[in-house]
Amino acid sequence: MSSARWLSLAAAAVSLDMGTGALRRTIERRARCADDGVIEAAFDGVRARKFAGRWRVNLGPGWNSEAGPDTGLENRATRATSSSRPTHATRLEKE
Repeated sequence: MSSARWLSLAAAAVSLDMGTGALRRTIERRARCADDGVIEAAFDGVRARKFAGRWRVNLGPGWNSEAGPDTGLENRATRATSSSRPTHATRLEKE
């Protein structure tokens, strides 16, 4: 038996930090008929299939990890001295 956990489109969109409409359009652009006759889409470790006319999404192991992506913010917070270069975009002030 498969241990796949199928999420609703809305729940998957929250997990992927996307809008529901954006995720639906992304899935529909990649949708193809699978060997078993079910419409499915796969991209970036995400697999979606149509069940009873609704999209269900399975997030791959890369999306289910508790650790999350490394943003490097931990190293920035533990520095003893600050950098003279800004870490954000700057623009000239109007005079």
